[in-house]
Amino acid sequence: MKIADINPHIRFAEQIIRNAKKNTVYVKDCRIFYIIEGTAEVILHEQSVFLKKNSVFYCSGDTSYTISNDEPLNLLTLNFDLSQRSNSLTMPFTPEETENVKSRIPTDKCDIEDSSFLNSFLFFESCPEFKGIITDIIKEYATQKILFKENCSAMLKKLLIELHRKELEGINNSSETVNKVIDYISSNYTEEIKNSELAAMTGYHEYYLNRLFMKHTGTGMHKYIINMRLNEAKRLLINTAMPISLIGTNVGFNNNTHFSRYFKKETGMTPSVYRINFKNKI
Repeated sequence: MKIADINPHIRFAEQIIRNAKKNTVYVKDCRIFYIIEGTAEVILHEQSVFLKKNSVFYCSGDTSYTISNDEPLNLLTLNFDLSQRSNSLTMPFTPEETENVKSRIPTDKCDIEDSSFLNSFLFFESCPEFKGIITDIIKEYATQKILFKENCSAMLKKLLIELHRKELEGINNSSETVNKVIDYISSNYTEEIKNSELAAMTGYHEYYLNRLFMKHTGTGMHKYIINMRLNEAKRLLINTAMPISLIGTNVGFNNNTHFSRYFKKETGMTPSVYRINFKNKI
């Protein structure tokens, strides 16, 4: 299925107050949050995003995530499928605790060929321009005038297209930013580098910057730094007599245990075996 083919089926559209709590849930349908007031942290797919006023968050169905807020969170929320295949199911699905998730079957899992976020998740730190259309969808859904479901579906499809365009706009205009990050990593990979540090340098939220970086390089920033360190370690193992105990720390690893673990994961052999196999043999 492509974006042009989606035909959303909305099950829930409302402004809600989420009380302060932390829980991990499994959700069957897609959802969009727009934050009116408050802050929260969401962790999914080993990524952490921080929601605040005017943040927009999307996640696909058949997803587990952890959400935590220390104060009441006022948000607009839409729960929906990307097709009408399960439109006979009109009641909203309550997020479920993640125990025994594997035994649960999602109602409508769509794979979208031409979107990088509809099959996963999307986060924009500040996008007040989307508040109006989300509010309009909620109002239309509440009035239940004739053909309100069809109208809500069309409005939501427009929203998803606009989110897709905004993501592409950020990706297409980000080459200079990513090159700046690569240059910085290349010059400083032997030192400790945090994603938050790179984000502050570029002016992007660290989650969004990492997403842009992956689009351009095929890997996340942390993995890119590890690869730079490992490549330098390989060079030192082959071309110098430097003790292995010093190589790891010289290229930026905290200790030899971390160095050996990452090195073996990457090459399939320990640093000492790599040196024996390749030194003076290439």
